[in-house]
Amino acid sequence: MSDSVTTGTKTVSDTSGSESTEVPLVVDRWTNNISYRQLVLSSCIGIAQFWWHPYIHDLTKLLPFLFLHNVFSIIVAYPLFYLELALGVVTKKGVLMCWDMAPVARGIGFAMLICAAFTTLAFGVVCAWSLAFTVHSMHTFLPWLHCAAEQFRIASQTERTFWRFWQRGDRVDHLLFGILQRRVGIFRDTMLCLWGHHVKRSQSNVSGIWRDAIEFSFMQMVISQGTLVMLGSYCPKHKHKLTRTALCAFAVSRSCSTGSALILGAVHGALTVDYDNNTNLTGGTSASFILWSDFVTRIPGSQVWSLLIFFTIFVLALSSTALLVQTIMSTFTGRFVRKIRWAFLIFLCILFCFIGIITLCTQGGLYGLNFLMKWPVSKPRVVIGAIVAMVVTYFYGQSTFCEDIFFTVGEYPGIFIRVCWASSFLSDVASWTQPDSGIGWALVIITLLPVMTLMTLYLVFKFRVRNMISNEK
Repeated sequence: MSDSVTTGTKTVSDTSGSESTEVPLVVDRWTNNISYRQLVLSSCIGIAQFWWHPYIHDLTKLLPFLFLHNVFSIIVAYPLFYLELALGVVTKKGVLMCWDMAPVARGIGFAMLICAAFTTLAFGVVCAWSLAFTVHSMHTFLPWLHCAAEQFRIASQTERTFWRFWQRGDRVDHLLFGILQRRVGIFRDTMLCLWGHHVKRSQSNVSGIWRDAIEFSFMQMVISQGTLVMLGSYCPKHKHKLTRTALCAFAVSRSCSTGSALILGAVHGALTVDYDNNTNLTGGTSASFILWSDFVTRIPGSQVWSLLIFFTIFVLALSSTALLVQTIMSTFTGRFVRKIRWAFLIFLCILFCFIGIITLCTQGGLYGLNFLMKWPVSKPRVVIGAIVAMVVTYFYGQSTFCEDIFFTVGEYPGIFIRVCWASSFLSDVASWTQPDSGIGWALVIITLLPVMTLMTLYLVFKFRVRNMISNEK
């Protein structure tokens, strides 16, 4: 005979000959709503808000971009932020296992992890850059205050010939007059073609701003990278107001992003005045660092402010990278795997450090970082977010999911959020462009490939089994 006593934490079996104790896995949770809300807010105060601004180099497009970015953040990014956070709260599982609710969408978790891996590489490089700027801020004079570069020729021999002969030569007017006199028809057709190309290019620029605004809102709200699902699984057991948490995170993210963009835009305007409308500032990942460097030089006590600002950027980059690594690590579950999680953590750090960060910090690393931010870090997010909303709304059932949220945290999502979930697939239509970069689109397809592959395999297997059962009957 044996006497067994079962509790919520352990099972003890007392027998006449032996005694065994089995301790189950303890689910990681926060016990305080305030601490948990601070954790969610910290995920929206990252390096993306202070560093990555796509149109900071072009003042004519900055304000329209910020306006569209804030609009899309309200109608697209905020509802999907709430959706991913609620997905983790309802399922109490990580990025991969949360899709037990809809097995057809298991590939979404893998796509989120791939997107998180690419984002980790990019943020790690920014962490290294900001650390270098922090160290250089301790010098007596900031290195970028006085540039002691050698004198080089402005133009090559070919450019010199062009400027001296064609622009300054006295025979140019006669040459141009003869061309206009003899080739009036060709000139007219050329101007019409150029005008048509300009109109087409203007339309492309407008659609590009809309597309970048949607992608930027997803990145700043940490959507489609699995972080929110992971944070949602750590939600406390007692009642929690998800709407209040999502609104606070949205307000903090918008304030930080818009404030930093306006500050950097003002610095760019000051540079434009100083250099007579010719700053030669190119877009990309280096523009913000150039503007932050110039910003600290305009403040009294530039060394102190430079140290504070770049150390803050370093801390934000480090925290964002650590949160992404934790998102990847949260997929390793199970009793045996948890015992060796430290080995996986060391392996990931070595992988991202030596293969990623050191490679991107060498010659040509700036091009690689710009490539990562333009393609695999930004492009797949809108597609992943749209698929998540479609799966929850049309496959699992929006009413069922809302009832699960009410049963878990005691609140029902509002009508605005539910309408945005149902229409989120419209944002995916404007996110695709012409395939102007084969390698970039290849990485985007690799990121999204698990979604379509596992969805196809599941549907084929499901219909195959259904046909087998029907044939047996």
